[in-house]
Amino acid sequence: MKQLTGTTGLRYAVSDDLLGSGGEAKLYRCTDARGNARVYKKYEKPGGRETAARLGKLQRIGLDIVQSAERSRTFADSPSSSINWPIDLVQDTRGRVDGVILPLIPAQFMQPSRPARTLDFLTLARSVPPPPDAKVRVGVLIRLCNIIGYLQSQHLVHGDVSAKNIVWSADPPQVYLIDCDGLQPFHPAPTKGVVTIGWEDPRTVRKEIPAHDQYSDRYALALALYRGLFLNPGRLAYRNDGSWPKPAAFPPGLDPGLRRLFGRALDDPRATDTRPTANEWVAALTSAFISGSGYRQRALAVLDAHAQEHRDAYARSARQTVTLTGGPAAAIAPNPVPSPGAAAPTRGRVRTPQTLVVPQGTRPAPTTAPRAPQKFHPLPQPPPKRKRNVAAWVLVPLVLLAAGGTGTVWFEHHQRQTSTRQEAPPSAPPSVTACPTTVTSHLPADRRQGAILLHHYLTRLHDITLCTTSDGAIYYHGEVRDKPQLGSITVLAERTATGYVARNQGYTYTIHGSQVTVGLPDRKSASYALVPAG
Repeated sequence: MKQLTGTTGLRYAVSDDLLGSGGEAKLYRCTDARGNARVYKKYEKPGGRETAARLGKLQRIGLDIVQSAERSRTFADSPSSSINWPIDLVQDTRGRVDGVILPLIPAQFMQPSRPARTLDFLTLARSVPPPPDAKVRVGVLIRLCNIIGYLQSQHLVHGDVSAKNIVWSADPPQVYLIDCDGLQPFHPAPTKGVVTIGWEDPRTVRKEIPAHDQYSDRYALALALYRGLFLNPGRLAYRNDGSWPKPAAFPPGLDPGLRRLFGRALDDPRATDTRPTANEWVAALTSAFISGSGYRQRALAVLDAHAQEHRDAYARSARQTVTLTGGPAAAIAPNPVPSPGAAAPTRGRVRTPQTLVVPQGTRPAPTTAPRAPQKFHPLPQPPPKRKRNVAAWVLVPLVLLAAGGTGTVWFEHHQRQTSTRQEAPPSAPPSVTACPTTVTSHLPADRRQGAILLHHYLTRLHDITLCTTSDGAIYYHGEVRDKPQLGSITVLAERTATGYVARNQGYTYTIHGSQVTVGLPDRKSASYALVPAG
């Protein structure tokens, strides 16, 4: 047991027991002076001034986020707190960085008596245990897009988005991104970095760029979605003749809009800004697989049937192996690598997975009121007993209450005819459109860039727009049609078990199914049906 002091002034008791090691660092369990369990990642080669400056900026961001999430017991419940930030640096007498202090991987991402559950266990039909069904996979992948979208909104490059650096849990769908002390800014583009075999940007393979950049993260995210949705779709790599194979493992019946995004992401190995952003993927995935208060069952069935084909093919192969060898075939499981942080970047280094055993994390009791975290893009609640076609969590806007003159005006919504309305077929293309400037002008300045239109609604009297920001927050903007003098409101909503609730100047707006209930100060509440525009 040795004592170290970080640049924050905190002291750490570092265990001699090695948790694991990679090509550029070793991991040790440690405890800070407040009794919090952490991980000390000691670099094999100390980082110089540039590394110290870069890590110092990350540490200041990460420490605030991690401490706030731990106090509020919301660790990994928002995109920013689902990143394994460096929270302290350990430097030698010459100012070089010997290592970093990292949070433990949260307990929900660990497997009983096994390392953390990496993305391998989600993408390989032959893994043991087998991947979850399509509904879980879609939810997990949307969460991954939320996290990468947060990094993109902060203009940060991960550089090694790969199966071993993504851990997940199924109930509820959650993701935690590791190897994050290697984060670098978009500009200037990184000139050094590490890559994982099978996840390389084709531009680095052809030596067109020296290291992964922001567009490499977009490529790797698309690859994770391709593998996570379709299971065992094969490896994309240059052929011996130098040609690039276009992805082809798409099941019949896949949403064509989603298919077009995969084309933009993976067809052209030299693509850059045409590769979809994380926010575009979120919009496409929700449009393709989510409807009403639950998931599109027909669209999920397409994925599940496709996955079963891979499982059956693997089972046949295993039976053939038994016949040929006269003995049982060993179950093949992915090689998990739950490293809690990235090593110091090394030019041209390619690394393969190694097993690192990381202990489970704990959640300290809250001590002070937390900051409001960035929100994940909401996922559907478990489907109700009676099928509904209108989503409470994403399709339904809050009602707008506009005060003007001597009276108060609120929304009157037409009754939506749901009894005969059919669910849109899974082939309907998603609409990925920027949030209108009439709405973004009312958003906080730091949330305007990258805001996406989710839905636009009209009532007989009102115009309602629903947008999502790059950090997953949802804003509801409403105004009275043809009466600009009454003004408008733009409010955030809090998710509930059945929908959403928001408050504005004493009024409460509660979304439940296809209804909105307006709670008026000192008056009886009123409920109205919600109708999408068009």
